[in-house]
Amino acid sequence: MGRLPLAHVDVYRLDRLQDLYDLGLEEGDRGVTVVEWGDLVEQAVPAEHLVVRIEPGVADTERVLELTYHGTRWRARQDAVEHALSEGAGR
Repeated sequence: MGRLPLAHVDVYRLDRLQDLYDLGLEEGDRGVTVVEWGDLVEQAVPAEHLVVRIEPGVADTERVLELTYHGTRWRARQDAVEHALSEGAGR
């Protein structure tokens, strides 16, 4: 088990932005929230967040991650995150 609780939301299934608010994700500290999202919820994402885009790579089993850091706290974590990713890439 990890140190932080993880919540996963398939936002692309929601019809309205209000549906996201009805889930109550902004209530309390939930640890890490991973959102598979559409353009519908972009306006509801906190200013401090990390966007991870996963694209297919050259090989069928390869994936390419594109990370975009938003807010001062995430930009401050950028070196540590990218170091951790590069360390794990050899596994």
